[in-house]
Amino acid sequence: MIGDMHQLVVYDKLKLNLEAIVESPELIHDEKIMMGMMKTWVDELPPLKKYLHHEFEEKKTKYVNSPTDSNTKAVPLKMIREEVFHPKDADNLGCTSRLEELAKVAAQTWIRELLDPKKATFQFMSESESQYCWDRCTPELKKALQGKKAVNDLAESSFAEVTEQLRSFGCINIANAAGVSDMQCNNYLS
Repeated sequence: MIGDMHQLVVYDKLKLNLEAIVESPELIHDEKIMMGMMKTWVDELPPLKKYLHHEFEEKKTKYVNSPTDSNTKAVPLKMIREEVFHPKDADNLGCTSRLEELAKVAAQTWIRELLDPKKATFQFMSESESQYCWDRCTPELKKALQGKKAVNDLAESSFAEVTEQLRSFGCINIANAAGVSDMQCNNYLS
């Protein structure tokens, strides 16, 4: 079930949380449970805690079609979270049972994907019994993996860099963002 399990790594904890939703789909409406699934790591990793606080409490975005002022800003994730767990919209209020059905199907699908031996995530699951799952990973390997990028795929890294440029600088042309990404990856300015 859902709870603080310091001995489990993220993928195993995620799987346990998803299994709890399959067993009790009504958990999808419980804000404390849904937003607290990764509390163990939020408490242990101050940068993650800072990031989540920024995303849900501080990060403001301009309204695209503000009826009153084009400079009106809001914290969109905070507003979305409020509507998800405390719906006021009539359509949202009327779809509780359907949401529970979809949550169960989504959780089952996610579990199936996590446990698919053809997927990259599988090697980190306890069920894989690979050298990378937490129970079998040696202290030396754990230390060697610290601080490494989670993705070693160069294309994926380039996409992430372009996304970061777009996110950081807003109205930047995608070709320019890609150019900055390539310059950084290839150390053109070093």
